[in-house]
Amino acid sequence: MTLRVFGNLGAPVASITNPPTATVRTSATLTGTSSTTSATFSNYGALGLMLFIDQSVVAATSAGGQTGVLTHTLQIGDPLSGLFASATGTVVQTTGISTWAVMYYPGSAVLAPTSGNVGTYPLAIPTNYRVSSVGSSSATTWTFSIAAVPLPTSASSS
Repeated sequence: MTLRVFGNLGAPVASITNPPTATVRTSATLTGTSSTTSATFSNYGALGLMLFIDQSVVAATSAGGQTGVLTHTLQIGDPLSGLFASATGTVVQTTGISTWAVMYYPGSAVLAPTSGNVGTYPLAIPTNYRVSSVGSSSATTWTFSIAAVPLPTSASSS
Protein backbone atom coordinates (compact mmCIF):
# COMPACT_ATOMS: atom_id res chain seq x y z
CA MET A 1 0.00 0.00 0.00
CA THR A 2 1.22 3.50 -0.81
CA LEU A 3 -0.20 6.42 1.15
CA ARG A 4 -0.18 9.73 -0.72
CA VAL A 5 -0.61 13.15 0.87
CA PHE A 6 -2.01 15.94 -1.32
CA GLY A 7 -1.60 19.69 -0.83
CA ASN A 8 -4.23 22.41 -1.09
CA LEU A 9 -3.98 22.55 -4.91
CA GLY A 10 -4.25 18.79 -5.37
CA ALA A 11 -0.56 18.18 -6.09
CA PRO A 12 1.07 15.25 -4.24
CA VAL A 13 3.38 16.48 -1.49
CA ALA A 14 4.44 13.13 -0.04
CA SER A 15 4.00 9.37 -0.26
CA ILE A 16 5.10 6.42 1.82
CA THR A 17 4.97 2.71 1.00
CA ASN A 18 3.66 0.39 3.71
CA PRO A 19 3.52 3.02 6.47
CA PRO A 20 3.87 1.64 10.00
CA THR A 21 0.63 1.98 11.94
CA ALA A 22 0.47 2.47 15.70
CA THR A 23 -2.56 1.34 17.65
CA VAL A 24 -2.96 4.26 20.03
CA ARG A 25 -6.06 2.93 21.78
CA THR A 26 -7.84 -0.40 21.17
CA SER A 27 -11.55 -0.50 21.97
CA ALA A 28 -11.41 1.73 25.04
CA THR A 29 -14.57 2.52 27.00
CA LEU A 30 -14.91 5.90 28.69
CA THR A 31 -17.84 6.83 30.92
CA GLY A 32 -18.98 10.27 32.02
CA THR A 33 -16.59 13.15 32.52
CA SER A 34 -13.57 10.91 32.98
CA SER A 35 -10.45 11.04 30.81
CA THR A 36 -7.79 8.69 29.56
CA THR A 37 -4.38 9.23 27.97
CA SER A 38 -2.69 6.78 25.63
CA ALA A 39 0.81 5.47 26.01
CA THR A 40 3.60 7.67 24.61
CA PHE A 41 4.60 6.88 21.03
CA SER A 42 7.92 7.65 19.35
CA ASN A 43 8.23 9.26 15.95
CA TYR A 44 11.31 8.09 14.08
CA GLY A 45 11.61 10.61 11.26
CA ALA A 46 8.05 11.18 10.05
CA LEU A 47 7.07 14.80 9.53
CA GLY A 48 3.33 14.38 9.97
CA LEU A 49 0.74 12.05 11.42
CA MET A 50 -2.69 10.79 10.44
CA LEU A 51 -5.04 9.83 13.29
CA PHE A 52 -8.10 7.65 12.76
CA ILE A 53 -10.76 7.61 15.49
CA ASP A 54 -13.47 4.97 15.26
CA GLN A 55 -16.34 5.57 17.68
CA SER A 56 -18.41 2.37 17.78
CA VAL A 57 -20.72 2.89 20.78
CA VAL A 58 -22.36 6.00 22.25
CA ALA A 59 -24.92 5.32 24.95
CA ALA A 60 -26.83 7.45 27.45
CA THR A 61 -26.31 5.82 30.86
CA SER A 62 -29.33 7.31 32.63
CA ALA A 63 -33.03 7.45 31.78
CA GLY A 64 -33.68 10.51 29.64
CA GLY A 65 -29.95 11.24 29.54
CA GLN A 66 -28.46 13.16 26.64
CA THR A 67 -25.30 11.95 24.96
CA GLY A 68 -22.32 14.25 25.37
CA VAL A 69 -19.15 15.07 23.45
CA LEU A 70 -15.95 13.03 23.51
CA THR A 71 -12.85 15.10 22.68
CA HIS A 72 -9.53 13.58 21.56
CA THR A 73 -6.47 15.85 21.64
CA LEU A 74 -3.01 15.19 20.22
CA GLN A 75 -0.37 15.97 22.85
CA ILE A 76 3.28 16.59 21.97
CA GLY A 77 6.11 15.66 24.32
CA ASP A 78 9.10 17.65 25.46
CA PRO A 79 12.06 15.25 25.05
CA LEU A 80 13.98 16.81 27.95
CA SER A 81 11.39 17.21 30.70
CA GLY A 82 8.96 14.48 29.62
CA LEU A 83 6.06 16.94 29.98
CA PHE A 84 3.30 17.14 27.34
CA ALA A 85 1.41 20.06 25.78
CA SER A 86 -1.85 19.84 23.85
CA ALA A 87 -1.67 20.56 20.12
CA THR A 88 -3.95 23.17 18.59
CA GLY A 89 -6.13 20.69 16.68
CA THR A 90 -8.68 18.51 18.40
CA VAL A 91 -10.98 15.82 17.10
CA VAL A 92 -14.44 16.16 18.61
CA GLN A 93 -16.98 13.37 18.41
CA THR A 94 -20.57 14.24 19.13
CA THR A 95 -23.43 11.82 19.67
CA GLY A 96 -22.96 9.66 16.58
CA ILE A 97 -21.25 6.42 15.74
CA SER A 98 -18.74 7.11 12.97
CA THR A 99 -15.08 7.30 11.94
CA TRP A 100 -13.10 10.54 12.08
CA ALA A 101 -9.69 11.24 10.58
CA VAL A 102 -7.31 14.13 11.12
CA MET A 103 -3.96 14.87 9.47
CA TYR A 104 -1.22 16.85 11.18
CA TYR A 105 1.28 18.01 8.54
CA PRO A 106 3.27 21.27 8.08
CA GLY A 107 1.72 23.55 5.48
CA SER A 108 -1.77 22.06 5.73
CA ALA A 109 -4.74 24.40 5.89
CA VAL A 110 -6.76 24.31 9.12
CA LEU A 111 -9.90 22.27 8.53
CA ALA A 112 -11.85 20.84 11.46
CA PRO A 113 -12.72 17.16 11.05
CA THR A 114 -16.32 16.04 10.77
CA SER A 115 -17.87 12.59 10.61
CA GLY A 116 -16.61 10.96 7.43
CA ASN A 117 -14.37 13.91 6.41
CA VAL A 118 -10.67 14.38 7.05
CA GLY A 119 -9.57 17.39 9.10
CA THR A 120 -6.13 18.96 8.72
CA TYR A 121 -3.82 20.99 10.98
CA PRO A 122 -0.40 22.54 10.09
CA LEU A 123 1.73 20.81 12.73
CA ALA A 124 4.97 18.80 12.48
CA ILE A 125 5.05 15.78 14.78
CA PRO A 126 7.89 15.79 17.33
CA THR A 127 9.75 12.76 18.67
CA ASN A 128 7.14 11.89 21.31
CA TYR A 129 3.35 12.14 21.13
CA ARG A 130 0.22 10.72 22.73
CA VAL A 131 -3.57 11.20 22.57
CA SER A 132 -5.78 12.40 25.42
CA SER A 133 -9.52 11.56 25.42
CA VAL A 134 -11.99 13.45 27.64
CA GLY A 135 -15.74 12.93 28.07
CA SER A 136 -18.12 15.84 28.67
CA SER A 137 -21.30 14.23 29.98
CA SER A 138 -21.80 12.27 33.19
CA ALA A 139 -24.65 10.38 31.47
CA THR A 140 -22.73 8.99 28.46
CA THR A 141 -20.56 5.95 27.75
CA TRP A 142 -18.33 5.84 24.64
CA THR A 143 -16.42 2.96 23.07
CA PHE A 144 -13.71 3.97 20.61
CA SER A 145 -10.37 3.03 19.09
CA ILE A 146 -7.56 5.22 17.74
CA ALA A 147 -4.88 4.39 15.15
CA ALA A 148 -1.96 6.54 13.98
CA VAL A 149 -0.07 6.45 10.67
CA PRO A 150 3.19 8.44 10.42
CA LEU A 151 3.48 10.56 7.26
CA PRO A 152 6.77 10.89 5.36
CA THR A 153 9.19 13.79 5.40
CA SER A 154 9.33 14.45 1.66
CA ALA A 155 7.68 13.66 -1.65
CA SER A 156 8.84 10.61 -3.53
CA SER A 157 9.33 10.33 -7.27
CA SER A 158 6.84 7.46 -7.65
